[in-house]
Amino acid sequence: MREIITIQVGQAGNSIGEKFWELACDEHGIDHCGNFHGESDLQLERINVYFTEVRNQRYVPRSIFIDLDQTSINKIQNSNNKNLFNPEFLINGKMSASNNFAKGYFTEGVEILPESMDIIRKIAEECDLVHGFQFLHSISGGAGGGLGSLLIDYIRQEYSDRIIKSYSIFPALSMSQVVVREGQECSERGHSVEPYNSVLTMNHLIENTDETFCFDNITLFDILSKTLRLSSANFTDINQILAQVMIGITACFRFPGQLNMDLRKLAVNMIPFPTLHFLTTSFSPLYARQIFRYQNINEHMLIKQMFNINNQMLAFNPQHGKYLTATGIFRGRTLSLKLLHDLISKENNNQQFVQWIPNNCKIAHCDIPPKGLLRSVTGIANNTGIIKQFDYILQPFTKLFQRRAFLHWFIGEGMEEIGIELIEEPNGDVSIRNRSWSCSVFVQSILYNRLNGLSDSTVYHLQSRRSIPSIFNLSIITQLVNNPSATYESILDLTKLCTIQVSFKYGWGYDFGQREITSTPCWLSILINEPLRLIDTRLQQLQPQQATTSS
Repeated sequence: MREIITIQVGQAGNSIGEKFWELACDEHGIDHCGNFHGESDLQLERINVYFTEVRNQRYVPRSIFIDLDQTSINKIQNSNNKNLFNPEFLINGKMSASNNFAKGYFTEGVEILPESMDIIRKIAEECDLVHGFQFLHSISGGAGGGLGSLLIDYIRQEYSDRIIKSYSIFPALSMSQVVVREGQECSERGHSVEPYNSVLTMNHLIENTDETFCFDNITLFDILSKTLRLSSANFTDINQILAQVMIGITACFRFPGQLNMDLRKLAVNMIPFPTLHFLTTSFSPLYARQIFRYQNINEHMLIKQMFNINNQMLAFNPQHGKYLTATGIFRGRTLSLKLLHDLISKENNNQQFVQWIPNNCKIAHCDIPPKGLLRSVTGIANNTGIIKQFDYILQPFTKLFQRRAFLHWFIGEGMEEIGIELIEEPNGDVSIRNRSWSCSVFVQSILYNRLNGLSDSTVYHLQSRRSIPSIFNLSIITQLVNNPSATYESILDLTKLCTIQVSFKYGWGYDFGQREITSTPCWLSILINEPLRLIDTRLQQLQPQQATTSS
């Protein structure tokens, strides 16, 4: 059996996780004490994917609840489900993360890391074959972001060949739009540092998860109030929707069906490149209770709603990007698989799908419908429009970081200021500064080298707390781009001048005197956007035939 281990971190992760297990138990016929009272053997056929049988038809969720303070753990211990979970798998620290990523990652989180990893290893050893891990957390919290990132890093290190997926709650837009003015302090530090927490967490999600399902609370509130017409929506209702989507995504793991998939097959179908693994979800049907019985819920309607912006669980417009891939997970009695494929293909033609990925719209089918519905579909999409959501995080982060606002809360917990800083001058030039005390930075700029009469391959050793002014000169590029005699090929060749290569050497700190590179570093490329935009505009004006004629 290919088991999945669930890890819930922080207040948001634990609250969503508790609701997920309520729905999962309901679908599998398990009561609040873990005893099976179902009506069909199908409910037990794949139950070992998410549950462990401790004795005859007594099941315990394969789940770990972790937080840095006792609040969310105490809530679970006093809930109706207190006898469902193994108390050994409820882990809490002694102090809150205070909404600080650095506390969760560097100080408070490290104290409960050994206990948490021991429990994870124990659960993994009891499995026949661990298929993967699923995380539930918020990226903007101290525990969900900081401790969650720490656990993801360690699990990736220890179980490098297993699939890691996360259900990640992104910060609400209204809470992320932080503006810090001169001489003004924000009244609520918790919301003010959310952009820092989110950006720091995103780095770990990019590097160490295989699938990240993205949600945000404002969008879910809109669904509750506008689509489902609830007059007083709260976080319990939000958790219910999130859990319902998770139940839909995992249905093909938990039940047999005509066309099933697992974590690895889902990743193969959805992710064309490793870093492009941030996925959006949708669910259908979504109707207010008072009009639900008047709706004809057929496959055509389900597919239509699957791509509808009002059914998306994240604040972005799919029409502002292109679909790389999409998957519809159908449940209940539906049309034949061939007809479903035909309907999906037809909708594919109506949506903005990229042409260079063939057969990029897939379906999966589970025969067992969700509770209370005859049929449903859970949509999963990999859409380039999600970049807008990343912008919503990056913009307030930039405003805060430019003023070094609230950085002392992070540095005080042992975190070091970000290694390099690119400074844009009023004239468009770019300078680079090494802000680290413990790292040296190596810099390579072809444009800077040519302006100083040096070889293109020359590398600069930028020592701790030092800077290189005007590492990039915008006026020179502008002159070359606007040169009337420039050809298509010569303009295209300028793109390599708009890249700065950087690399880090940890331990070459403030007093380190070595100036030569003794080993080949790993280079990172930084693209300067403004000159690339100028080059792109100029290339569109020139015809490719002009390059052929000139050459």
